[in-house]
Amino acid sequence: MSKILVIDDEKYMLNAIKQFLEVNNFKVTTAQNGKIAYDILSKNTFDIIISDLKMPEMDGLTLIKKIKKTKIITPIIVLTAFGTMDDAVECMKVGANDFLAKPFKVDELLKTINKLLRPKDSDHKGIINKKLNMIGESPAFRSVIDLAQRIAKEDIPVLLLGETGVGKEEFAKMIHIHSPRSKGNFISVNCGAIPQELIESELFGYKKGAFTGAYDDKKGIFESGNNGTVFLDEIGDLPLPAQIKLLRFLENNTFLPIGDTKEKKVNIRMIFATNKDLKKQVKIKEFREDLYYRINIFPIYIPPLRERKEDIPLLIKEFIGSVNREIKVDSKFYKMVKKYNWPGNIRELKHFIERVVFLDNDNFLGIEDIPRDFYNNVHQKELIKSTEIDNFHKLKNEMIKTFEFSYFSNLLEQTGWNINKAAKLSGLSRKSIYQKIENLNIKKV
Repeated sequence: MSKILVIDDEKYMLNAIKQFLEVNNFKVTTAQNGKIAYDILSKNTFDIIISDLKMPEMDGLTLIKKIKKTKIITPIIVLTAFGTMDDAVECMKVGANDFLAKPFKVDELLKTINKLLRPKDSDHKGIINKKLNMIGESPAFRSVIDLAQRIAKEDIPVLLLGETGVGKEEFAKMIHIHSPRSKGNFISVNCGAIPQELIESELFGYKKGAFTGAYDDKKGIFESGNNGTVFLDEIGDLPLPAQIKLLRFLENNTFLPIGDTKEKKVNIRMIFATNKDLKKQVKIKEFREDLYYRINIFPIYIPPLRERKEDIPLLIKEFIGSVNREIKVDSKFYKMVKKYNWPGNIRELKHFIERVVFLDNDNFLGIEDIPRDFYNNVHQKELIKSTEIDNFHKLKNEMIKTFEFSYFSNLLEQTGWNINKAAKLSGLSRKSIYQKIENLNIKKV
């Protein structure tokens, strides 16, 4: 079990990270500032250090500098608020291995941890960019990867199109990393998550005293992304007033912070993404036509998982590895999972695998490990839609087996695996019950 030291002066954040990591099979020690953490490190060893930047007594940057003067070689992940991005870059210069901007997604934290824990020479077929978890060998996936990597070198706006969960942000990061701006900041913004009244201040910043609560100057997203890349996700959710201000900015890359009298000019690359039909939004007057043509210079369509099902086994192996477990997977498990269309795409598959792995206790995933709600409600529908619809007898037998597995699993669970009670309730003999358990491979949970 890997050991992690988490350092943050906010108790809520500290406890939340601790609970999440413990659920994912890590042993966690906590500290509320750099001074306490340094004392702990002098007496203990860890596999990963996760540290906030702004803390009393000893901040994250000072802690990292002190650590690097010792023999401690533990990988360090820095947690930084948006306004302290420059400090995060400084931390990377003095020895931090990676950083996450608050608020971050917990699966991003887990991915970063496992990336640092994994040996540098580990690799397997199908990984296009392991750092970004861009995995797949299907023609549909490889063609869009090749296109994105080629356009990355051209300093023009990109519009990523695709359903929810296909990995648009990962593609945006890949474009940034393969671009001439790779040494600059990559800033990701979910347009739908910012309240309308805060959009202008978040994008363009403000001067001290511009409004009640503006106690200090604040850099906006565009200024902080200067010489780098800004990714505006869910651009279709941007309110119309904000669309007007964005359009003005895109015309010449200049903006006026709230309360300021002097315009600022930045040099950034814009990447946009949406899961909505922007043409339809233009027709119903929910998206400005002039803005649509401004951002739709180079569109890239990212295929949904149902159009690249041959990549599912590779993705499953990677997701299992990301939770720090060595688990074998039966071919029947892969076959069953590939019959589902995954409307939530890679994100849904990832959460499904995390759920299955969490419930597994024998380091082997077989068809019996598939949750009943997935097996019963989804698999039966997929059977009817399958290309085997013309084979009546085969389809009927598979559906009967599905029903029997569900029926006898529930029967045995309700009777506490009392074979006599199960036989009495079902009207079958004890011998028949035992045969069903063996033939259907039903295991006691």
